[in-house]
Amino acid sequence: MMTWQLEMEKLTVTMKVPKKAKRAKKLHQIRSDLPNLKKDLLQVTVMMKKNVKLYANKDKLLPRLFLSRERC
Repeated sequence: MMTWQLEMEKLTVTMKVPKKAKRAKKLHQIRSDLPNLKKDLLQVTVMMKKNVKLYANKDKLLPRLFLSRERC
């Protein structure tokens, strides 16, 4: 499993990418998907008040998004 983390507005996003996706897509392609993910997260953060696990099947590459709010 590969893990990617994004920090935005005290929100830590961890993406776990399956090994199958690693073979299908190269690392630079996965990195290029991160900015698009940020736009989607802006809508999610509005609804969040407590620790939430969000499962998104939007893309085969990103089957699960684990969102956790952390204090700075």
